Amino acid sequence: MALLVTHEELKSATGFDNNAALEKCLRNQKIPVLYGKDGHVFTTLDAINNALGLKFTEQIPDQIEFMR
Repeated sequence: MALLVTHEELKSATGFDNNAALEKCLRNQKIPVLYGKDGHVFTTLDAINNALGLKFTEQIPDQIEFMR
């Protein structure tokens, strides 16, 4: 399961308010993006981690069990 990083989170993290500037920033850093409503970009945490050269072998479980 890939965790999505929203347009708003990307704007906050990068400081870019303009959609075109945000997309250019992400593409320059080799972070693949997808397009949502109104052309808003989003990506996954895995895509960002891969661009940073971070590789994780541990998978996030589909279900979380809480201890009581």
